[in-house]
Amino acid sequence: MADIEKTREALRASWRREKEAATLYRLLAEQQREAHRRDLFLKLAEGEEAHAARFARRLRDLGGEAPGAEVRPNGWARLVTRLF
Repeated sequence: MADIEKTREALRASWRREKEAATLYRLLAEQQREAHRRDLFLKLAEGEEAHAARFARRLRDLGGEAPGAEVRPNGWARLVTRLF
């Protein structure tokens, strides 16, 4: 049973990292003046959301609760968007 819980924790952590990456890409997209750059960041965000959805599905398959829908920008995301 402990192995399954470790796997669930790893899936939750992976889900969170994917959501954080998606949030960062969306924040970067908002700052872009050029449409093709904005679209690129939005496409990257969509990819990260798809990855997060896979982790959430796998977590549910293992009997865990799916994480919440959104993640607030972390310190790294706020720093990167200021520097970019």
